[in-house]
Amino acid sequence: MLIARCIAIAMLFGLPTVMMQHALGQDMTYAEQLTRLIRWLPDETESLIVTRGSKCDFDGRKDFDPVFPCGSEGALSVIRAHRFQKRLKDMRIIMAVHASCRFSAPNVDRAQVKYAGCQLVLFEQEITASADKLLGDMAADADGSFRIGGRHVVRFKEEWHRQDWTFLVCFPLPKVLVVATDEQYLRELIGRMDQPTSVNFLHDERLETEVTRSADAHVLAVRRYKEPSLELEIPRGARGFVFRYVDPKTAGITFLTAQSTKANAVRDIWRLFPPISTNPDVMAIEDGVFEVRHAISEQENWDGFWLLLMWRLGHQFG
Repeated sequence: MLIARCIAIAMLFGLPTVMMQHALGQDMTYAEQLTRLIRWLPDETESLIVTRGSKCDFDGRKDFDPVFPCGSEGALSVIRAHRFQKRLKDMRIIMAVHASCRFSAPNVDRAQVKYAGCQLVLFEQEITASADKLLGDMAADADGSFRIGGRHVVRFKEEWHRQDWTFLVCFPLPKVLVVATDEQYLRELIGRMDQPTSVNFLHDERLETEVTRSADAHVLAVRRYKEPSLELEIPRGARGFVFRYVDPKTAGITFLTAQSTKANAVRDIWRLFPPISTNPDVMAIEDGVFEVRHAISEQENWDGFWLLLMWRLGHQFG
């Protein structure tokens, strides 16, 4: 009765009921919170990278690149020459997420392609006071501001990787920071927060199963192929892959593709050649499903494999 009365009051005053739902979800496991977050992502989402907690490195490597989810510092790193990057660094983080879609055509002199999407940071505790102060300071230095679903959004125009970008910053929930690169994507994301859905963007039972199986990984990445890209040399009929960071020297990939695909073709997709060489182990689990293991030895370069993963996710070319 009390819960129903609180929700009724929230609706009466025009407050999104998801605020109540969010506050009532304190006992959710990490996997349950990840599942809920994935359901917020717009249907057009193609790739997803999740890091557990605020740790954002591979084997000690740490750099704040907005394509790699590194908590609030990574999300804010390219805005106004890092001016706001450290403002939330003491806030404990449950997970950081990078979601993206609509990758632009590759350009031979640019390693980074443009995309629509967002960085999303989920904090352990509500940070409303800190968020309000930060957003107010950012608004004073922004290129504009507006509202989506009652949320204050500030807009920044920045140059990144020799291209012009727009970054939209908001705190749509008391524990959530979002930095988006596209207004349409942000509106859809907030709409799904306000009206939760049971359907996620993957629309593929096997991909969903693999994500659930890998939910507790330190690093998790997903790519679903709506239409395989010729630039990525993906076999026709490929559905996508789920990447998990198994341990400091091993990456595991479950690759879902056409039933006619052979193991050698999958090995070629995930292999790197000199000057950085890798030779992944590939095992067929069932028709069209392969398990790929990438062991990074002392002679090989982990950064090189990370670039390969980003390429397969749709971000890196050349």
